Amino acid sequence: MTGTGDESQKQMKVTREYAEKAKAQIDEWVSQIEKLQEKGEKATEKVKKDYGEQIKELEMKIRKLEDAADRAVEKARVEYTKQLKDLEVKRDELQKEAEKLKGASGAAWEEVKSGFEASMKEMKKSLEKAKKSFDENR
Repeated sequence: MTGTGDESQKQMKVTREYAEKAKAQIDEWVSQIEKLQEKGEKATEKVKKDYGEQIKELEMKIRKLEDAADRAVEKARVEYTKQLKDLEVKRDELQKEAEKLKGASGAAWEEVKSGFEASMKEMKKSLEKAKKSFDENR
């Protein structure tokens, strides 16, 4: 019986060694998995941080574009106001020419009529230019 007892102990020893090696391998795998999880968490945090920074950068660019749009609107308003004032001045000049036309006769009539037509032509050009500028900037 000693033979089987010795054999049984040898078998248990081999089994124990095998179990210890298996446990060591499992412990190594657990350690690697934990390291990978840590790397994954760090990568996730980095991505979140990067995305946050990218969003902040986009917000800054949007604010800059809004500021540029506000300046463009103000510049256009100033330009349109100037064009409207110019048109009003030309309209007033045209009204004066029309008044002269009413009181003119003979040779003076032709001269005043020519002045009125020239003023009207200039007024139409200015009006068309202002309209075109407005349509382009819409």
